[in-house]
Amino acid sequence: MTDCGFSDVQAMCHKVGLDNISKILATLVDEAGILASLIMWNIWISRNKFIFQGTTPVKYQTITSIFTQLHVSKQAFESPTSHSHRAIYEVCWNKGDKDAMILNVDGSALTNPGKAGFGDLVRNHDGTFQFGFYGSVGLSNILHAEIQALLVGIRLCWQAGYRKVMCFSNSLHVVQLVIEGTSQFHHYSNELEIIRDFMAKDWTISLHHTLREGNACADVLAKLGAINVDPLIMLQMPPSSLSLALLADALGVSFVTM
Repeated sequence: MTDCGFSDVQAMCHKVGLDNISKILATLVDEAGILASLIMWNIWISRNKFIFQGTTPVKYQTITSIFTQLHVSKQAFESPTSHSHRAIYEVCWNKGDKDAMILNVDGSALTNPGKAGFGDLVRNHDGTFQFGFYGSVGLSNILHAEIQALLVGIRLCWQAGYRKVMCFSNSLHVVQLVIEGTSQFHHYSNELEIIRDFMAKDWTISLHHTLREGNACADVLAKLGAINVDPLIMLQMPPSSLSLALLADALGVSFVTM
């Protein structure tokens, strides 16, 4: 494992706020039975390349390959649908500009309408966790949860003193509502106007749409918000349920989507 860069992966885990690599690996095995086979296969491939070709494994390449193969394997066993003729994309977390803080926001609803919540996190360009949070919006709908995720995230970034922020949401609808404007009679016109007011302050902030696969960390926190009852819970350290997604983003793992 030393030849495959295990110590480097440990250093990366520590950097992004995940200090116990053994717990991360245990979580990996628990969450996907096929993963053990993928790990052994990739180690075997790396070993053969080293023995027969003299090729030393590149840092992080083995674990990145495992994440990608796991995602593709899961998709391969899904039921066939009309997706077969759609374009295929590789999606990863958007690291943004080197001098910017990256805010990922997401909403979640157990049913629509139903219990709903939001979850956000802030990282720097290399994936280091700064802070995160999640909360409940009560009995509501997914649009309300997505809007609240953006509103709370932008407000907390301003209050934290950040002056260059790139915000990513996988709700194209919310991004369009904020950028293109809405009628004053829109049900959430007040919340949307508050978001625009924050974005108009003396700082550099941009709002972007991302696909769901590029917003995995916020999705994990949003699901915690939906099953919670507190309006806001702050996180100075990432919860264990965020370990896999944080590590994949920091390593630049790409996931296949259609």
